[in-house]
Amino acid sequence: MAACQEQANALDKQGDTYRRLGKYQQAIECYRQVLEIKREMGDRPGIAFCLQKLWLCNVWLQNDEEAFFCFMQLQEIHREMSASIEEIDFYF
Repeated sequence: MAACQEQANALDKQGDTYRRLGKYQQAIECYRQVLEIKREMGDRPGIAFCLQKLWLCNVWLQNDEEAFFCFMQLQEIHREMSASIEEIDFYF
């Protein structure tokens, strides 16, 4: 599991570098790999952060359909996470 996290972190940093250089397609390729790892790990916050980066790169590339798809997934995760927090608050 630690090796997966290290790989995801390295790919995320590489994607961030590409994004800062304006190489959005290369950034997307890195972030997609990160997303796959985060999903395998069940890391919901990590999935959300990755989807946000994918959404932004797709917006900049004017990949409207892909950007919308990322946004919808991101919105669903935020809803699920908010519901989980509300359930925790209910018990305290």
